[in-house]
Amino acid sequence: MAIHPPLPLCPSCHGSRLAWIPAQGKGTIYSFTVVHHAAHPAFATRTPYLVALVTLAEGPRVVCNILDWPLNDVSIGMPVTLTFQHLAPDMDLPQFRLDAN
Repeated sequence: MAIHPPLPLCPSCHGSRLAWIPAQGKGTIYSFTVVHHAAHPAFATRTPYLVALVTLAEGPRVVCNILDWPLNDVSIGMPVTLTFQHLAPDMDLPQFRLDAN
């Protein structure tokens, strides 16, 4: 069972024998919303933007942005692929892009 976010104990059995596993970087949109009012001034020039709950191929769900896709063309169940958005010299943010096929 894969869990996210990382925890000191398994949420099911409370065991401590956890290990890191690599993720494929693939998933599907479970839910999403279009943000029109930025929650922080740093995002004010980026509205509107898409925030999604993505189910990874390994099972856990993560909250992220979906980049470079028309907001009206997004739907639940669409496949996505992980990418990294370079924001600053020491900051790369994991994001997703919709698979075009």
